[in-house]
This record gives sequence, structure tokens and C-alpha cells, in this order.
Amino acid sequence: MSERTTRAQLDALARHVSSLLPAATRVVSEGRYGYTALDVERESDGNWSPTRSLTSGTKSEVYRYLRGMLEALWLADLTEAEL
Repeated sequence: MSERTTRAQLDALARHVSSLLPAATRVVSEGRYGYTALDVERESDGNWSPTRSLTSGTKSEVYRYLRGMLEALWLADLTEAEL
């Protein structure tokens, strides 16, 4: 039997990915119509507002999407360091 992705795991990964993004930008997950949505938010004047919805699906699907973002950020950092 496969292990289920918890909301706490998903939120922790979203915080980790957000820590690697430019300042005043973060990704957040939230429940929406029985599914989990992943949005990009930007900070302006101390207020966070959504700028784009990235994906929605089950917690496991959104977790895999975030893992892909983490890998892409790591590869981008590696490539930049080699230039």
C-alpha cells in the first residue's frame, strides 16, 4: 500500500520551494473544490496576492509538481554556477 501525502508534507515542501524563489514571491497550496491548488503569490505593500494558478489536483499530484519545481530550481542554480 502506498503512503499518502499529508497536507503538512505539502505545505513544508511549498515553503522550501518558496525559500528558493526571488524575494516577494512564494508558492502556496490551498484546498479548492475538493482538490488542492498551487498558486504563485507576490507581495506588494505587505499584502500577498495570487498572480497565477500553477496546477490543481490531488495532494500527491501537487506534491510531485512541487518536487519538479525543486529539481528545476536546483538545475538552474547548477547551470548558473557553471557559467
